[in-house]
Amino acid sequence: MNGTFKGAQAYVATVQPLAFYSHHTTCTVASIRNAVGVTSSVANFFRKLAGRIHKLEEEMQDRLPQYKKGKHTLKKMCETRWIKKEDAVLTFLDTLPWLSSILDNIS
Repeated sequence: MNGTFKGAQAYVATVQPLAFYSHHTTCTVASIRNAVGVTSSVANFFRKLAGRIHKLEEEMQDRLPQYKKGKHTLKKMCETRWIKKEDAVLTFLDTLPWLSSILDNIS
């Protein structure tokens, strides 16, 4: 799958020459590691207690006109699937403008 000449890595390189291959556990780019860590920590904070995720959903319904419960609920980071990490990061970015005020309301 990740073959340099015939696998997914080769295909991605033809579509996006600036892409680089990184095994899921060996990412050495500090900013990516930090972003994944922050996204994961915030999602875990909200997902730990049902009341927190419920408050987040209420706030999102009020503030985001196109809010959809499954689409805009913070997602857990998957350790092995980058596409799931992408979903989690995109959802995090959708909620980011309101997270500080939501955290203020929770506290």
